[in-house]
Amino acid sequence: MTSRGDNSGNRKLTKLNEAIGMVCHRSLGVMDANFLCQTIGVIKLPAPLCISEDTKIQEALGRLGEARIGCLLVVAPDGKVSG
Repeated sequence: MTSRGDNSGNRKLTKLNEAIGMVCHRSLGVMDANFLCQTIGVIKLPAPLCISEDTKIQEALGRLGEARIGCLLVVAPDGKVSG
């Protein structure tokens, strides 16, 4: 037999999961509260694509298209990210 408090907690968790699912479903698929509590390290991200500050815009756009990504890291001559 479950207590009323346990059932209430389950309903709250279910509602939270439903809300998260509605917000995240389009871009990331169905997610639950347990996934969102993980560290970013669980997601296997590809190495970032970097370009130098003197890269032509046309080349940068070409690299974005080839890699099928939406952003690049711009690196200054000293190796620091500048954009």
